[in-house]
Amino acid sequence: MDGEVTGDAGDTLVLRHQRDADGISWRGVTLHPDGVLEVSGQDLGQAVEDHWGSREYEFSRRLAPAEVDRLRVLLGLGPRDDLLAAIGSTFAESDALEEFLVHHDLAGSFWSRTGD
Repeated sequence: MDGEVTGDAGDTLVLRHQRDADGISWRGVTLHPDGVLEVSGQDLGQAVEDHWGSREYEFSRRLAPAEVDRLRVLLGLGPRDDLLAAIGSTFAESDALEEFLVHHDLAGSFWSRTGD
């Protein structure tokens, strides 16, 4: 169930929504109305417990509008081009997007937690 979702909090591109015997994994990219781009995800289940020692992991990387402008330039986009569509066609997984961001010094602010 990957694709784009529109809501009051902004437009979200779902890069992964997977459910299997090991648990649930979700990754998305949201372009908020204030220009902030957020890459976020949540993992639940046995695979998380095996790796982290708890059954839940979640994270969020947020890029400020100036960083989003730099990302647009790096992707060859103009200010009105569809950023989420470009991300979806360029990066198959959020890991590839995050590596690209860090490689280009667009680390933004990062938050994560594990817990039950």
